[in-house]
Amino acid sequence: MTWVRPFEADNEDKHSRVTFDIEPQGTVVCVTITHEDLEPGSEMHEGIVAGWPKVLSNLKTFLETGRILDIGGWAAGRTKDFSNA
Repeated sequence: MTWVRPFEADNEDKHSRVTFDIEPQGTVVCVTITHEDLEPGSEMHEGIVAGWPKVLSNLKTFLETGRILDIGGWAAGRTKDFSNA
């Protein structure tokens, strides 16, 4: 999939590519995300470096517990328990 900030959508040089690899490993699943074609040191690169670990931690917690994390306020006010859904 391609990734771009909405206000830069018309600039092809600002588009990056995200690949999700999902592989079964015994009784668990390994998810690998590769985000390519980022401009080193750019605001987008810095956001991606900080963002993907938070997203993956939140996904893992949600899958294991049915709850989302409140990481640094980016989920503030959106915490919901899905464990009984």
